[in-house]
Amino acid sequence: MKKLIVLLTTILILTMAVPVFAADQEADTLTDLYNQMYETRQTLIDNYVEQGLITEEQGLFMKQRMEQAQQFRAESGNGYHGFGFGFGRGMGMGIGFGGPGFGCGGW
Repeated sequence: MKKLIVLLTTILILTMAVPVFAADQEADTLTDLYNQMYETRQTLIDNYVEQGLITEEQGLFMKQRMEQAQQFRAESGNGYHGFGFGFGRGMGMGIGFGGPGFGCGGW
């Protein structure tokens, strides 16, 4: 009887550990993707400035905003917090970045 309890306890512990391990891998994948997006956007902004599509001041402003977003993402654990009305909050009005705005209308 003791062996059965030990076996069941071991199985329970292992089944609880697998989702945690998978979540860590997903977080690492998200971090890598966000970093790739950040680098690609930096390159795009540099190219826009070189081609004269935006001014150097505009490019600098865009890069500063991207840096702020990157820092926020790192501090919040890559969590998506949504934009605008009710995204992820049922049918009520949710508060997104900067207050109510464009979103999924409570979906």
